[in-house]
Amino acid sequence: MKQSLGNTPDVIMGLVAVSRDCFPIELSRKRVKEVAAECKKLNLNVIPCETIIESEADAMHAVAEMTSKGVNAVTIYLGNFGPEGPTTIFAETMHVPFMLVGAAEESKKTLIHGRGDAFCGMLNACLNAGLRNLIPYVPQKPVGLPAEVAKNIAHFINVARVVIGLKNLKVFSFGPRPQDFYACNAPIKPLYNLGIEIMENSELDLFELYKSAADKKNEINAVASDMAKELGTGNKHPEKLKQLAQFETALADFFGKNLGSRQYGVFADKCWPAFEKAFGLKNVCLRYFNAAGASSNGLIGESHSPEPHLIPLVLFTAQKKREKIFVFGNDYNTQDGTCIRDYIHVDDLADAHLKAINYLIEGGKSAIINLGTGVGNSVLEIIDKAKNITQKEIPFEIVNRREGDPAILVADNKKAKEILNWQPRFGIDEIIQTAWNWHTNQIY
Repeated sequence: MKQSLGNTPDVIMGLVAVSRDCFPIELSRKRVKEVAAECKKLNLNVIPCETIIESEADAMHAVAEMTSKGVNAVTIYLGNFGPEGPTTIFAETMHVPFMLVGAAEESKKTLIHGRGDAFCGMLNACLNAGLRNLIPYVPQKPVGLPAEVAKNIAHFINVARVVIGLKNLKVFSFGPRPQDFYACNAPIKPLYNLGIEIMENSELDLFELYKSAADKKNEINAVASDMAKELGTGNKHPEKLKQLAQFETALADFFGKNLGSRQYGVFADKCWPAFEKAFGLKNVCLRYFNAAGASSNGLIGESHSPEPHLIPLVLFTAQKKREKIFVFGNDYNTQDGTCIRDYIHVDDLADAHLKAINYLIEGGKSAIINLGTGVGNSVLEIIDKAKNITQKEIPFEIVNRREGDPAILVADNKKAKEILNWQPRFGIDEIIQTAWNWHTNQIY
C-alpha cells in the first residue's frame, strides 16, 4: 500500500560549505569534494553547492543554487570557523531541515598558526540558529573527517525524511467519534505544531467505505494477488485476502480523495473489535499503566514538551532545571496521604509486546491485557527514592488536589502473567535509576 500511495518522502540532500573569509576558501572546496566522495561510497545522492558561503550575498546565491536543484534538506558543513550570521540566514531562507557538522583538522599543516576552530564554530552556529528560533539537527559527534561526516549525512537523510513527511502529513483517524469532531479529542496541538493535519472519522464511515469498494473487482483482485505473492508460504488465511484487498482498495480511494493540501497520509484505526468481526483478525490490546524509566543501554528515554509525568519532573528538580515539584494533595486514604500509582519500565513494555505478537502467531484469542507491576508507589515515595538514587535535594510543595485524581491506581496483571507468560523484571528503583542515567547523559 505504501508503494501505491507514493507515501515516502524523497530526500534531495544538499551539501553547503561555509567559511570565514580569513581562511583559504580552497580548503573548504577541497573538503566538500572529499565529503561528497565519501557519500558516493555509501551510495548517497548528495548535491554539493558550488557557492561557498562567506557572506550574506553568498548565502543568497547558495539558496538560489540549492533551490534550483530541488534540494529539500541541507547539510551545512563548517570547513573551518564559519560566519554564523550568513550560515543561519541561509538556513532560515532555505526553510528545510538542516544539519550542522564541522570538519576535523586532517593535520597541523592545514591549521592557521596551529589553530582549528570547528568545535567553536559549531557552538556559534548553534547559538545563532537558536537566536533565530531555528532548530538544527546536530549529530552526537558533529565534528569529523570526511568519512565520519558522510556517515552523519546518511543518518540525517532518514531524520530529514521524517521531518519532511511530518510537515506534509495528514492523519486519517477512524474510531468512536463522528467526522472532524475534535471537542472530545486527545490534545492535538503538538501535532498541529509539527505541521500535521488530522481528519477524524467514525467507525461507521470506515464500514461504509469498505462496502462502497465492493464493486471494484479488478482492483481488488490485483491487490489480493499482490498480497498472495508477498505472503508466499506464510499465507495462513488465503480466504481472507479478498476482504483485506477490498479494505485496502477502499482506503487507497479515500486517501486520494481526502489528502487535500497534504502530500502524505497515514491511517490510525481504533476499530479492532470490528476488524475481528469482519475479517477474523485476532488482536491483543495492551493497556499501559505508567510507562517510565529509560532503555537499559541509556540511549532512549522520556522527554516531552511540556513534560507532564512525575518521574521526569522529579529528576528535573534534582537537576535544578525546575525549582520544586508540586504534590497535588496529601489527604488521600493512603499510607502517607499522597496518590499511589503503578509504574512500569519501558523495557518490560517492549518485552510484553513481543510476547503478545508471539501469542497471536501461535493462534491466541483476542484479549485486553493490563501491563503494570501490580505494585504501587506514592508520590512521596517516588521523591524519596529519587533523592536516594540521585543524591540530590528535591524540594516539593503540597498543593490542592487535582479534580478527578483517584487515590490508588494499580494494575491487575494476572492476565499478562497467565496469557503471555510475562513477568515485570524491573522495579521502581531500576526505573528511576535508568531514567536518571539517561537524563544526566544529556544525549537528547
